Amino acid sequence: MRYLGLVWILTMAGTGLYAQEQKSPQRAMVYSLFIPGGGQYYNEQYVKSGIVLGLQTYLGGSAIYHHIKRKEHYRLAMDSEDALQAYHLSKRGDYADRLRNDFWWMGIVSFLSIADALVDAHLSNYEAQRQKVYLKFDEQMLVWEIQF
Repeated sequence: MRYLGLVWILTMAGTGLYAQEQKSPQRAMVYSLFIPGGGQYYNEQYVKSGIVLGLQTYLGGSAIYHHIKRKEHYRLAMDSEDALQAYHLSKRGDYADRLRNDFWWMGIVSFLSIADALVDAHLSNYEAQRQKVYLKFDEQMLVWEIQF
């Protein structure tokens, strides 16, 4: 676990060495896919990175908690001597439903994180590109100037 954290820190520190004007959308997408908040960190959106990492950590912890409770719930149902009570306990899927919802939310947050990192990387040099195009209105004509 320590080695994984060290690799993550070195990878994130290495991205700062490549001071590019245009961020790579593919790199942002891959970072966001494998590291929660990694694509946002690559795009220098540190607050978004923290939010995504916090959400994924919370949802992962919630999924682990609901999995443990579901196992405990089914164990109690199987240990019950009353067959009708065991049947009703096993049919109540509160923890199973919550666990399923946790996984759905983890997938949704991951998808939105990847999409956000991809769009941010595409728009990383928007201001520089916007400065290259001028649209001027003269008295009777429209002048469109593009600098290369």
